[in-house]
Amino acid sequence: MNYAEAIEHIKARLLECVLEKDITDDKEEQERLVNEFDYLSLSYDALDKFEPKEAIPYEVDVEKVKIGNGFWGVGTTIYKCPNCGDYVSKIYKYCKECGQALKYEK
Repeated sequence: MNYAEAIEHIKARLLECVLEKDITDDKEEQERLVNEFDYLSLSYDALDKFEPKEAIPYEVDVEKVKIGNGFWGVGTTIYKCPNCGDYVSKIYKYCKECGQALKYEK
């Protein structure tokens, strides 16, 4: 199973949990399904962040922007995380703010 298949499996099970919760009258079963939904949601978020997403190019239009220990000035191209919008440098493989795996345009 690859990451895309795992994500699709988790999404399908999330939907099943919602549907099963809606049709059962058993309070313990509803609670178990809510807990399973929460665990699956966390797993989905973690797996989704592991798959690299294209960082968004951003041309600096202010005097300076701090990323890590460096500063970037007007006219410099830096990047934004596609998940949380935090500034990242092209040397980052992961967003320092949210953990999203990143890839960059060639």
